[in-house]
Amino acid sequence: MAAAGKINIVSVPKKMYEGKGFQKYIKAPGMGPIEWSVNEMNVYGPNVKIISDDNTFRSAANTGGTVVNKKMDKKLARALTAAFIKNIKLLFQKASFMKYHFAGSVDDKIHGVCKVGVKYHPGAIEAWEEAGFKIPACAKS
Repeated sequence: MAAAGKINIVSVPKKMYEGKGFQKYIKAPGMGPIEWSVNEMNVYGPNVKIISDDNTFRSAANTGGTVVNKKMDKKLARALTAAFIKNIKLLFQKASFMKYHFAGSVDDKIHGVCKVGVKYHPGAIEAWEEAGFKIPACAKS
């Protein structure tokens, strides 16, 4: 995180986070829940202060994903997806914020792909499953 000076990151208060409205918000497609120990958020450095009412940081994240065109050759889609999966840890090292966008996750509870009808490419499905991930049945074409 870059700023001209010190910065505060403020957690959503627990009561609000657990409320009906916020829970609906974080279950919308493209949104994901965040609950981390403030101690785990030391990646930002000394000029960043995390403010929380109970030492847990709560918020919503815009989830992200890497997609391929449905017309892409199955072998190529599989190879590209496998390369992405293989390099997730390196991606997090180079762009630590990516883990906060749930890159490398195929969990429908986080991404909401089933609700909007997104289907994974057959080649991508093979790569994810070979790497030990479970693709939701509703996301298979």
